[in-house]
Amino acid sequence: MALATYLLVMIVVQNQMELSHPALVVSATALMLILLLPLAVVVKQEYRIKRELEDSLLVPSTVAVEKPPAAAPLQMAAKAETEEAPATKAEDAATPASGGCFGSCLKEMFSPPAQGEDYTILQALIWNYAGRVTAGFVSEAVLARYKFPRPLMLTLVLLLACVGHLHIAFGVRQSLYAASVVIGFCFGAQWPLLLAIISEVFGLKYYSTLYNFGSVASPIGAYALNVRVAGYLYDVEAARQHGGTLDGVGDKTCWL
Repeated sequence: MALATYLLVMIVVQNQMELSHPALVVSATALMLILLLPLAVVVKQEYRIKRELEDSLLVPSTVAVEKPPAAAPLQMAAKAETEEAPATKAEDAATPASGGCFGSCLKEMFSPPAQGEDYTILQALIWNYAGRVTAGFVSEAVLARYKFPRPLMLTLVLLLACVGHLHIAFGVRQSLYAASVVIGFCFGAQWPLLLAIISEVFGLKYYSTLYNFGSVASPIGAYALNVRVAGYLYDVEAARQHGGTLDGVGDKTCWL
């Protein structure tokens, strides 16, 4: 996300002003630092694992086997219940209320999970693409709360993408960058919705095959719409403007 944001800002800046050579060196250096950030994550994680291993070796492992005395089973059960009740109360007291978890949730969001544990939604939200995360998380939330179907959510995403395409088609001034952000967001939002819809409509028995068919639909649709529809219409208009035919070798540039 940091790399995508940086590239978007630099593209806009470079198209609006002429950057000097020192400024280009600084921007390239910043770009290299962002690209090398994953190495810092790996080094930090390896250092953490090494430190945990060294700490575990310093503490001697002791295994104590204690045989319970021959006491009455009822007395042992009563003692276990009396010991378990305060622990349960302490756990309930330590659990924050649903309305006041903002601070703890924010702290958890920036804290990595223990080794071997899965990331939570908040922890993964920093490292995932905005469109994919938003589409998956929001569609799941509105489906559970308002019974809002995912196909309708996909329709809204496609309508939002149409807004970006219309900005480009009509040549609205100073809207190219905003339109590219909207279209890119919607393109990323389509995939989790499509894959979830496939699993809900057709089931999980043949999901691996259906998953690949869903991926193949994108290049097939791109070929049909871009080459067979848009390309054909472009050639027809170019031939009309230049007074030629489609199978000629003349200039086929469309001046619309």
